[in-house]
Amino acid sequence: MIRILSFLGIIAFAILIGLAIRSDPGYAIFAYGPWEVESPLWFVFLALFAISLGWRFICDVFARIVGWTDHLFVISTEQRARRANQQTMQALLAYQKQNWAHGERLFLQGAAYSEAPLLNYLYAAYSAGQQKAYMRAYEYLERAHRLKDSYDWLADLARAEMLYDQGEYRESLAVAQNLRPKAALSVRLLKLLHRLYEHFEHHDDLLHLLNDLVSLNILNDKLILMILLL
Repeated sequence: MIRILSFLGIIAFAILIGLAIRSDPGYAIFAYGPWEVESPLWFVFLALFAISLGWRFICDVFARIVGWTDHLFVISTEQRARRANQQTMQALLAYQKQNWAHGERLFLQGAAYSEAPLLNYLYAAYSAGQQKAYMRAYEYLERAHRLKDSYDWLADLARAEMLYDQGEYRESLAVAQNLRPKAALSVRLLKLLHRLYEHFEHHDDLLHLLNDLVSLNILNDKLILMILLL
């Protein structure tokens, strides 16, 4: 309804303009410096109308181009996400087959558009660690930290495990103990602490760890015997 009234208003205005021009055509003079242009009013109105139509056409074309660009961007992003998921699945298969180098490369390739990039960087770090490339592994763990994921403590756990594998037991213990408040019932963390406390013969710490170890069935005969003999 509003469009119809607007259209009728424009027609009425155009008719009034036409009648006024018919009775008195009038002229418009445009001057700039030494130049001066004289034109009838009807031509000025016609030119303004043509300019407004041209501007509307340009705006419509630009809007369509932007819309198509956004559409193509969405399609491209979806394709990259699908490819990233495929690369991650292939990387997991390579990891399972202990093809560490191939798995590391695929995990990194799929990280940018992965649904869970933290997983990609963690497994890339573990793959690098299996190749004794610890500098690369720590770099991947740092990337995992920068994601600000709620499970980024897994990167610290991976770091503690790699420090243990390198024989850096004190550094590994420090990182692992700092993780207890965040991951109190993590099986991997408790197993790591179990090994570290055994290594350093921290009997009191082993006793404090006892309840969690029993609840998660991590106790072994050696540890039970050690506790009984305390």
